[in-house]
Amino acid sequence: MSISPTGLQEYRFVVTAKDGASDPRIATATVTVEVVDVDDELPIFHLTSYEAQVPENMPDYIVTQVKV
Repeated sequence: MSISPTGLQEYRFVVTAKDGASDPRIATATVTVEVVDVDDELPIFHLTSYEAQVPENMPDYIVTQVKV
């Protein structure tokens, strides 16, 4: 991954969710991940896995923030 000269790299992707009903409901959301380069040291993650929950019907909701 390359970091821009401003120290910010942004990634966007679309997540599609579908329930398990016989006539499933489908929803999509665009996810934005911003990677900010603060210094030139290798990152050290404090956990091996990060989990978060997203409430229903919450547009522009910040799901989680990870600092390494």
